[in-house]
Amino acid sequence: MANQGNKDGWRTKGNKQLRTKEIVRACQLSKDLDSQGVPHEIVIKCSMPFEMERAADAWAGFIRINNDLRYLGVRVTMI
Repeated sequence: MANQGNKDGWRTKGNKQLRTKEIVRACQLSKDLDSQGVPHEIVIKCSMPFEMERAADAWAGFIRINNDLRYLGVRVTMI
């Protein structure tokens, strides 16, 4: 499970693969926060190219800009 870091946000223990469920959860959260007018930014960092493809397949609303995927306040990027 994830632990909250000092002031940096959430940190995970060890390397974990990005799953479709996390992508969908982040995009739905971003959509809900955006509808309420809450400023936010969710950054998901991938270490492997297949994780980027998994993210693109998981949520149809992503727009590819340079090497990032973006949807409202969600950004998926490679490390």
